[in-house]
Amino acid sequence: MNWIWGSILAAGAYFTFFMLLRRQWNKIPSFPPSIAKNPIKFSVIVPVRNEAKHIPNALQALIQQDYPPRYFEVIVVDDHSEDSTYQVASAYQRDYPWVRVLQLPPHMKGKKDAITHGIAHARHPYIALTDGDCIPPQKWLASLSSVASGHHLVAGPIDIKAHSIWGHLQALEQWGLVAVGAAFLQWGRPTMVNGGNMAFSKMAFEKVGGYSGIQGFAAGDDEMLAHRIHYQCGGQSIFVKHPAGCIQTTPSSHPSQWWHQRRRWAAATRRYEYTTGRWIAWGTALYHWLVLACLISALTGSTPWPWIILSVGKGLGELALLIPTLRHYGRSRLVTYYPLGLLYYTFYVPLMSAWAIFGPKSFRWKGRNVQ
Repeated sequence: MNWIWGSILAAGAYFTFFMLLRRQWNKIPSFPPSIAKNPIKFSVIVPVRNEAKHIPNALQALIQQDYPPRYFEVIVVDDHSEDSTYQVASAYQRDYPWVRVLQLPPHMKGKKDAITHGIAHARHPYIALTDGDCIPPQKWLASLSSVASGHHLVAGPIDIKAHSIWGHLQALEQWGLVAVGAAFLQWGRPTMVNGGNMAFSKMAFEKVGGYSGIQGFAAGDDEMLAHRIHYQCGGQSIFVKHPAGCIQTTPSSHPSQWWHQRRRWAAATRRYEYTTGRWIAWGTALYHWLVLACLISALTGSTPWPWIILSVGKGLGELALLIPTLRHYGRSRLVTYYPLGLLYYTFYVPLMSAWAIFGPKSFRWKGRNVQ
């Protein structure tokens, strides 16, 4: 009986937590894309490594932005690619004067160095970041522009376009991260921000010292920088809620790629300089450990009610936030994958949190073994 009452309390707390996040999500304004008389000038930094396959689509999307070319530039920074990324990207700068392709100097490596190098060569006061495997919509910069004025940090959503069950599960997970991250940003406590769709003032980057102190660490180029800018620059942060500001990418195509990506995300959590993100990550992990423990107990002959109660509380809470988020972006059909996602998360979160604590601290990224 004590286990049942404990499960009811835990499930109630989890459900209440997500209802609070839903309330914050509903408060986020959705401004349509707009171009002012004096548009914000953006330097779009695209750090790449081994992206010869994807960079043409990314650059084509950036070239076709519905934004005056004299008000933005694109800087591709090649991080010592082992394929033809640099050559493929360089072909674009011959035809488009607002596109530049830089090679990272030999003494620099990694995404943080690539972004820092790009910013050092940026001509405009506002930096927009995306990745080589991302496709920004035509009004992406206009969407950033509509909210950036008066804000040092702008965060935007990433959508995964997939054609398989595995891909749809990754997309559903991604939208969960988007919704939680957006709600916390609105709450004034940034946690999750995606470097494939974020922007910040160059002045703010310089004020917080860029990546000083975390330069040699491979993960956290987005979240840790966002935390610094938000807390050290007066909390002037905003989320791009309009669908026109949503960038598309592709799912991890191979289990090993997915595994190393998740390990990189988990590694960033350990290095957070501000406590909110760590408390949320470990609180979520603890709840999922409890769900898994109750499931194992039920399978070995104990009462299944604690597992049922915890799972119902988890499902009701998460769907309360997911459903309006997916509806807003026209992705409601992903909800049909939630029951499978519920089972997936029951094992995935405990496994990843255990690996973050006890597993090796190195992982593989873009063909490199990194810490």
